[in-house]
Amino acid sequence: MTKYISIFTILFCARVFAQNGQLYPDIRVLESDDRGITIEVRPEYVENTKIVTSEGSFEIPQFKFAISRISESAGSEDIRTRVIPIAVPSYKGNTVSIIGSDFQTINDFSLAPDPEQKIVDDMGTTTKLYKTNFISRQNFYPQQIAQLANAGMVKNWLTANLIVTPYQYNASGKILKKYTRIVVRV
Repeated sequence: MTKYISIFTILFCARVFAQNGQLYPDIRVLESDDRGITIEVRPEYVENTKIVTSEGSFEIPQFKFAISRISESAGSEDIRTRVIPIAVPSYKGNTVSIIGSDFQTINDFSLAPDPEQKIVDDMGTTTKLYKTNFISRQNFYPQQIAQLANAGMVKNWLTANLIVTPYQYNASGKILKKYTRIVVRV
């Protein structure tokens, strides 16, 4: 019974992603079998957001379907992610492996920090303050560019979010790794 549920889950994911590239043009299913699914993610980058403040000039790499992660604290790296909902066979024991990737290295890149937002009047107008307090020092952040999170039931399906982060930042060297292709096995 479990084997049939796993096969159906994988086929369901494959059908969702295999919409001739129209629904999710940055995602392609490479392989799907009873042991898992292999997905290729090719982020569609658009023009970087440029931010100029009294603290300096910063940039945020932008790509289609990007969302801001929930920041633990203002001042940490402003990392955007791509969230892909997938069906999984169980709450525990699901693994994510990066089996291939291509990236370019950009030197002297000033990644924007997550801003601190303050309400400045009774109308709820906010202002953003950009002060750096980066997590990455000698290593690239985030360390994992793909992970599973938030497993739960949706209409009798056990699902999880595959969170893909198509760039990493090293604050001490001001180096950005910008991934153009990531192959993930779940």
